[in-house]
Amino acid sequence: MQEALVLRLIAAGVPTSDIVAQLAVNEPEVKQHIKALLLKARAKTKPRLVTAPTNV
Repeated sequence: MQEALVLRLIAAGVPTSDIVAQLAVNEPEVKQHIKALLLKARAKTKPRLVTAPTNV
């Protein structure tokens, strides 16, 4: 659930620090979600993550 929310926020252009504040979690947790999403999408960067043609 949080991964999907993190993905939506990334797609909206929200910076990591603002995602941390919006979700009221610590930065390492958000970064872990981002890493997991990048792996699932086989993407190397956040911009490629949101344009990757995969259902994460």
